[in-house]
Amino acid sequence: MRRAGVLLLSALLSCGAAVAGEAHWLPSHSDVEKLEAQAKPPKGYRLDQYDRSYSGTFVSDRKVIEGHWIQVRTPGQKPRVTIVTYDQLPQVMDGGCSVVTVYYDLATAKVTGVACNGVA
Repeated sequence: MRRAGVLLLSALLSCGAAVAGEAHWLPSHSDVEKLEAQAKPPKGYRLDQYDRSYSGTFVSDRKVIEGHWIQVRTPGQKPRVTIVTYDQLPQVMDGGCSVVTVYYDLATAKVTGVACNGVA
């Protein structure tokens, strides 16, 4: 049931309405820091185990940051945090909790979802 909710949320977010003709936007470093201060990785994982990419989109005329976290696989590699255009967010269709998607509502300053990918 939880996975169905995550899939529905993902579908809704991908169809987000544009504001003033814009489909996407770039979050500030400050906004990303606020998101990361709240977002909790899945149980057994730490935030510093993931490369993290962020972009902005609209959901029901609200600004939402969408983040894609991908677990670092190279020992000793420092994770990267990047702000990218929406089409540059990494796309991975499986991977379990080694790939996580996070959503943050800018107006409420709250994380609205954190979900592991499915497993193929």
